[in-house]
Amino acid sequence: MAGWKRYYMDAEFTELTLKQDGTTLKPLDMISIGIVDERGREFYAVSNEFNRQAAGSLLFLKNEVLSKLPPDDERQSRADIRGGVLDFIGLDNARFYYWYLPQDWMVFSDLMSDYFLNMPKQIYPFGINLAQTWVELGQPDILPKMDTKQQHNALYDAKWLKRVHEKLLAYEATLQDKPKPRGYRPL
Repeated sequence: MAGWKRYYMDAEFTELTLKQDGTTLKPLDMISIGIVDERGREFYAVSNEFNRQAAGSLLFLKNEVLSKLPPDDERQSRADIRGGVLDFIGLDNARFYYWYLPQDWMVFSDLMSDYFLNMPKQIYPFGINLAQTWVELGQPDILPKMDTKQQHNALYDAKWLKRVHEKLLAYEATLQDKPKPRGYRPL
């Protein structure tokens, strides 16, 4: 989309299970968010509002996410994180890319607005799932390797996603005069 700058985001979160009036609810609780723009600028924030007890009770989150977070005095309220994201974007028209899990986009949408169509005007209301783009390109063996010691840190994962998109764009350029994979849509 012309005039829209690319932003790559990843969120770490926990999915809580709540019972209300006989219904099971599974709200997402943001732990951290990492964003990298197309120029390489970075934003990283950790919430001081997530349910630590629930997150700490899940072995994966405890070992792979919580152990990589900064100290408590570096964490922020969701309102401060939202303000930080808006300051980071500034006046850019921002289009966000994420990898695979729609929950990342849902966590971001919930942070930025009460309803995804009510996003701040400079944020395109629909995130782009680059995993879907990779599938549509035929799942070429071009994805950058992840450092498993850094993986699941939201900022590290956002940086990785920027590299993924660069690889996908370069790969797509090689397809100019070749038959396109089934399900292909231009980037």
